[in-house]
Amino acid sequence: MRIAILGLKGIPATYGGIERYTEEVAVRLAERGHDVTVYCRSYYTTREIARKRYRGVRLRRLPTLNGRVTDTLSHTFFATMDVSLRRADVVLYHSAGNGPLTFIPRMFGKPTALILHGQEWRQDKWKGLPARLFSLSEKLAPVCATRTATIAHWLRNDLRERYGWDSFFVSTGATLPSPKPVEYLHEFGLEHRNYILFVGRLVPEKEVHTLIEAYNSLHTEMPLVIAGDAQHLPEYAERLRAMAGPNVRFLGFRYGEELTTLYSNAYLYVLPSTAEGIALTLLEAMALHNCVVVSDIPQNLEPAAPIGFPFKTGDACDLSRVLRMLLDAPELVAERRTVAREHVSSRYSWDIVTDYHEQLCYELLHGRRT
Repeated sequence: MRIAILGLKGIPATYGGIERYTEEVAVRLAERGHDVTVYCRSYYTTREIARKRYRGVRLRRLPTLNGRVTDTLSHTFFATMDVSLRRADVVLYHSAGNGPLTFIPRMFGKPTALILHGQEWRQDKWKGLPARLFSLSEKLAPVCATRTATIAHWLRNDLRERYGWDSFFVSTGATLPSPKPVEYLHEFGLEHRNYILFVGRLVPEKEVHTLIEAYNSLHTEMPLVIAGDAQHLPEYAERLRAMAGPNVRFLGFRYGEELTTLYSNAYLYVLPSTAEGIALTLLEAMALHNCVVVSDIPQNLEPAAPIGFPFKTGDACDLSRVLRMLLDAPELVAERRTVAREHVSSRYSWDIVTDYHEQLCYELLHGRRT
């Protein structure tokens, strides 16, 4: 089966949850004998990498109008026109904002699926007209695409309740790397099991300001480590640095073994966000034996329950309460670490996610629905 995948920055993934998601699934589909093409943005995937297959996957590199609003839509439009004129059996799109384009390949006899990862219209960076366009695209998804798919049960249930239509569940997954020893920690001035960790983009919906406010009230010597940075909202990052005390460490984006080391040696991991799909950072943290603290939104409760510790979303006082309770109970934190990896491996295997995608593609190709 010839499968084309659009609507992401590209692979190999260096940052971005959809990019990492696509790489894991695309490589496994190629290993199963499918001819997979991933469309990549010219600034993200180098010409040298795109010249040959990447782990069995074809890379099709196209230009983009690289702006905060124009980047995704312009590249997906170029990719849509390209794939419509090429040989492809099915076309998979990521991101609700690309929904209106999914009808174009259908005009050329190619069935399409739109894979939704969350409620993009709720993200702070898309306020105003972009948010309304995302919301409209979400509503039109069943009309424009042959099928709509979701990566989480909470999102599937939400769409059913709001619009009355069902979607195909494709799940999300997590890689289970081996924990790393402390070899990189000295570079960051950190000690084993002696820091609180956050990993992610520095954008308002991640609620890092709430985390820093809660941390400031703890009066602890254990550092708060923030591994991430701002891409489009530098003023928010400046605000965070202004409110942070000397024990808050901003490390910027970290990847590979450095990031694995940070996960592997943290005392606990915190995800305080108000909007997510299913956060890969949360799954990775648990896969690397972390006790996790999460805001009580459905997007975080679904993967973290029953082993994570929730707090009231946006409530710095409640987050401080939960953190203080766990700082004072190291035996409880250690207990949750021991079950976290098995919790992820039993629910979020990439092979299972690939099974779902393969089933979705076969149903698109043969015009069947379940």
